[in-house]
Amino acid sequence: MKKILFLFCLCFSLSVSGAWIGDEEVIPVEISKGQVEEHNKIRPRTPVSITCTYSGGTLHFTFLEDLGEMEITVINPSIGVVSVSEYDSAYGSAAVPASSESGSYLIEIVTESGECYYGEYEL
Repeated sequence: MKKILFLFCLCFSLSVSGAWIGDEEVIPVEISKGQVEEHNKIRPRTPVSITCTYSGGTLHFTFLEDLGEMEITVINPSIGVVSVSEYDSAYGSAAVPASSESGSYLIEIVTESGECYYGEYEL
């Protein structure tokens, strides 16, 4: 059942890659598992249980399984930390405030068990 739900959410997230919500473009953000320092290394694509999109100054996360409590940090390398928020993935989703200024952004997610995830997006 989890695999079917994951595939459905993956297909849905891919289908909204060119979608618009009102006047705001929805930008898909690929989330990968691993340490943030590894983000420039070539890595195999392995499915993770987190999906993310950016729209109108907000990152929308969907958690396909309960990963426990987590800290989500959004960083713009030019100016530093944009936001730090704590969420419980048991709720299934989270809306994280993010900047709407153009630039590159890095997302760091660290769960209470120490698992690390990250994503990058450009505005």
